[in-house]
Parts: sequence; C-alpha cells; structure tokens
Amino acid sequence: VLDGRFTGMLLLVIALHEAGHYLAMRLLGYRHVQMLMLPLIGGVAFGEESKPNALHRVAVSLAGPLPGLLIGAALLA
Repeated sequence: VLDGRFTGMLLLVIALHEAGHYLAMRLLGYRHVQMLMLPLIGGVAFGEESKPNALHRVAVSLAGPLPGLLIGAALLA
C-alpha cells in the first residue's frame, strides 16, 4: 500500500500543512519559529508568541489546513 509515490505525496502534504502554520507564525510576529519534520510521525511547527493573543492562535491553527484546502479546490475546479 505504501509505494514511493504515495509516500512522497504524503510527505508533501505534511510539509505544506506545517508550512502554513510556520508562515502564519512568522507573519504574526512569533519569535524563534521553527518547523521540524518527524519521519513516520508527521511534523510540527512551533514558536514563541511575542504578544499572546487568542485571535493569533486561531489564525495559526487554521493556517495549517489552508494550503491543502486551496490546492484541493484548485484541483477540483
């Protein structure tokens, strides 16, 4: 079931998802923002909030799935 093409696409989707979180954190002024890919587990993006704000946390949370949703919508169109 896990051929090379599927594995590559899965890694790409995970990377795009985490990149969404990463970019949102950078745009919202988080400090020490990093993204880490964890083979066979997934990935994680993390940073420190310079000014804690609930709306920023919501934006960072939603930014993860956004690239995948946009690509999916483009492929369906």
